[in-house]
Amino acid sequence: MAVPARPISFYFRSLEGTGSPLTEARRLAELNRAYREVAPRELRPLSGIVSYRDGAIKIRATSGAAAAKLRHMSPRLIQALRERGFEVTSIQALVQAPEPSPSNASKPLRRLSPKAVQSLATLAQHLPPSPLRAALRALIARGGRRAR
Repeated sequence: MAVPARPISFYFRSLEGTGSPLTEARRLAELNRAYREVAPRELRPLSGIVSYRDGAIKIRATSGAAAAKLRHMSPRLIQALRERGFEVTSIQALVQAPEPSPSNASKPLRRLSPKAVQSLATLAQHLPPSPLRAALRALIARGGRRAR
């Protein structure tokens, strides 16, 4: 006999206690919304809450400067979050570099025009032997096929 398909939330709700993954995720989402309301405007895109356990909040920041600012203002943030009903006792600001943007990797390669290749060839002829001259000759040898 086949078991009917059920949404994953059904299984999360069936877990006992308030430590269920769905409850934790909702609580973290609510805390993040509250954090966005109380955090300074300039720090909102540079930081976010990554965990909340036993009153301790961990906030990731994209730079050391943002993390330092969050550490400096943690008493004010704790108080503001308490006023919104969260039992916050401490804040730890961690530096976590942002993920590299995939848009840079997907840019199409452009070719150099014949005029540009000719100009580079003329320049390479007038340069003394050097790494620059070697690089120009390598570019010319490819015919500008892979130049950006």
